[in-house]
Amino acid sequence: MKYEETNYIGYDGTHMFLAVYRPDNDKPRALLIILHGLGSHAGDFKELGKYFAERG
Repeated sequence: MKYEETNYIGYDGTHMFLAVYRPDNDKPRALLIILHGLGSHAGDFKELGKYFAERG
């Protein structure tokens, strides 16, 4: 599994955190986008990201 942290700039110039989890072979079977709400953060979904990346 490969993991990368970066920032995304929205249409209005807002900087947002982006975490990318990829399978080792760089050939994902699907794209999963997870957006969290208030009261949570990207770290809450780290294990979920690993789970799906390890399965392609």
